[in-house]
Amino acid sequence: MVIDTSMVYSFHSDLDRAEHLLQLIKDFREFAAERIPAEIEEERPSWKAAKSLHESAADVRTDLPVLAGSILLYICGRFEFFVRELVAAIGDELASSADKYESLPDGMRTELLARTIEIVKTPHKFNHTPATAAQLLIALSDSLRAPEEASTVIIESSVLTITDANMGQKVLSDIFKRVNINSIWPEIGKQASMKLIIGTASDGDCTKQAQQRLEKMMQDRNGIAHPTSNTTFPDPDQVLTSTAFLRALSSTLVELARIPR
Repeated sequence: MVIDTSMVYSFHSDLDRAEHLLQLIKDFREFAAERIPAEIEEERPSWKAAKSLHESAADVRTDLPVLAGSILLYICGRFEFFVRELVAAIGDELASSADKYESLPDGMRTELLARTIEIVKTPHKFNHTPATAAQLLIALSDSLRAPEEASTVIIESSVLTITDANMGQKVLSDIFKRVNINSIWPEIGKQASMKLIIGTASDGDCTKQAQQRLEKMMQDRNGIAHPTSNTTFPDPDQVLTSTAFLRALSSTLVELARIPR
C-alpha cells in the first residue's frame, strides 16, 4: 500500500522540538543548582542578565516538571493527530484501489455508515455544524449510488478517524480496524524497533509492555489536563522516554500500514 511518509516526518520533527525543550528544562535546572563562580561574582555588571536569571531560576526550579507535563500533553495530542492522519490516508488508499463502493472492506463500509450517522446525530461533539454533517451524509449517499462504470470511489476518510476518547491502546486498535487492519498490537510486538525500545526479545512481552506504556501516557495526560491537589507532574527524563517510544511506535505504524492486505 502506498502511504505518504511526510506525515511521520512531520510528527518526528515535532518530537524533535519537544525533546529540545525538555533538554532546555534539564539544562535550566542544572543552571539553577549551580553557585555563581567567584570570578564572575566579582564582576557583576558583566553577568547582570545571567545573575538575574540565576536568581529567578532558584525560585522556579522545583516547578519545572509542570513544563515537562505540558510538553507531555502536547506530544500525546500530536500523536493522536498523527494516527488520524495515517488512518485517513489508509482509507483514501483503499478507496482509490476499489472499483466500486461495494468492493471496500465490509468493516470499513460499516464504519463509514455508523460514524457518519453518529456525526449527524451530534455534530458539535465532533466539531461539525448541522450543515457540514449533512454534507457528509450527502457524500456517503452519492458513494452508495455511484454508477457501476465509475472509475473511482470517493469517501470522506476523516469520518473513519473520529473518536471520543484519548488514543489509548484499545482506541488505537479500534481505529485501525476501521481500515481493515486487525490485530495491530500483535504486529507491533513483532517489530525489532519496538523490541529495542521496550527492551525485550519476546513478541508477547513487547506487545504487552507497549500497550501498557501507551495507556500510562494517556492516563498521565488526563491527570495533567484535569489536575487535582494530588496531581504528579513528570520529570523531563520521563517525557523524553515517551518521545522515544512514540517515535518508534509511529514509524512502526507506518510500516505496518504499507503492507498489502
